Amino acid sequence: VLMFVYGIILHKFLPTLIGGVAGLLIMLSLYYLGILFNKLMGRMRGQEIEEVALGFGDVYVTTFLGFLCGWPGIIAVLLIAILASGAFSLLYIVIKLITRKYQSFSAIPYTPFLILAAVSLLFCPWVRGLATAGIYWLNSILNRIIEGRIRVLRIPLIRREWFRCLVTVSLIVIIEFIV
Repeated sequence: VLMFVYGIILHKFLPTLIGGVAGLLIMLSLYYLGILFNKLMGRMRGQEIEEVALGFGDVYVTTFLGFLCGWPGIIAVLLIAILASGAFSLLYIVIKLITRKYQSFSAIPYTPFLILAAVSLLFCPWVRGLATAGIYWLNSILNRIIEGRIRVLRIPLIRREWFRCLVTVSLIVIIEFIV
C-alpha cells in the first residue's frame, strides 16, 4: 500500500497502476518461463533440477517497485536490473572458474538488483536520464515499425498501444534470457 501511495504522489494514479500491473505480469511470465526452462534442462540432462530460476518473491518485489516507479519506469528498472545482474553473474562465474569451485545452476538472488535499479532510477538523475533516453529510443523504433516506416508488419490504429506494450514486454523477456 505504501509503494502505491508513493507512486500516486510521484506519478499520479494511472501510471502507478499500470507500472504495478506491468511489473507483476512481466515477472510472473518470467517466473513461469523459468520453471519451464528448468524442466526442459532437467529432461535434457536426465536429472531433475531442484533450483528455481526466479523465486516468487521477485514477482512480489517487482510488483511493488512497479507501483513505486510507475509506467514506463518499471521497464527501466527491469532493464537496469537485468544488465547489473548479468555483469555480476559474469564476474561471479569468472571468479568461481578461477578458484575451480564453479557449479552450474547455482542461485544468485535477483531482488538486490531490482532494488538497486529502482533506487538508482529514483535518486540518480543521470541514470534516470539514460533510462528515459533508452525508453524513448525503444519507443521511436516501435513507432516506426507500427507506422510502417520499417516494413515489418501493419497493425490497426486501435491496437497499436497494446502491441507496443506486448513488444516491450517481449523484448524484456528476450534480454532476460540472453543475459
